[in-house]
Amino acid sequence: MPPVTQALIIANVAVFLLQTATDLPLIEWFALWPASSGLEAGPGFEPWQLISYSFLHGGVTHILFNMFALYMFGGEIERLFGSRFYLAYYFACVLSAAVTHLIVTGWMGGTPYPTVGASGGIYGLLLAFGLYFPDRRVILLFRRFPCQRGPLSLASRPWSCFSASPERPPGSPISPIWEACWAAGC
Repeated sequence: MPPVTQALIIANVAVFLLQTATDLPLIEWFALWPASSGLEAGPGFEPWQLISYSFLHGGVTHILFNMFALYMFGGEIERLFGSRFYLAYYFACVLSAAVTHLIVTGWMGGTPYPTVGASGGIYGLLLAFGLYFPDRRVILLFRRFPCQRGPLSLASRPWSCFSASPERPPGSPISPIWEACWAAGC
């Protein structure tokens, strides 16, 4: 496994273990909170949350599907881009997903919830994989036939905007399940 992909997986798993094994308020400090959350709903937005939210996860299935997608597609993209550009691309995806999420949740209103997970970076990797390897077949362990990715991977991308909402509680299984289906090219 390429070094940056391996380091990202290790960092995510280490933070998840720290998150579940201690009583530290990591969600309050490092999750992405909407700018308008205020003191009554949560701690509010801080600039470091634009990156730090991507290392926290809402549960075992959330981190499992995210790290599975990072393992499956991250190595290919890292070998294609090179380690330095891959890391910059991954965090650009995380940052752009955070900014987009803040804009959309601010526009939609609703109860402020913290956002956690590496999904922004994962969706960026899946987008790059679909663009650079449109005819690559992906064989999954839980499907008995090869799945060809291509136009479907790009066509299904907008669904991610609607699979989460401000009313969805953190750690909801909707987004990770959709990510797994999207990664599989279902």
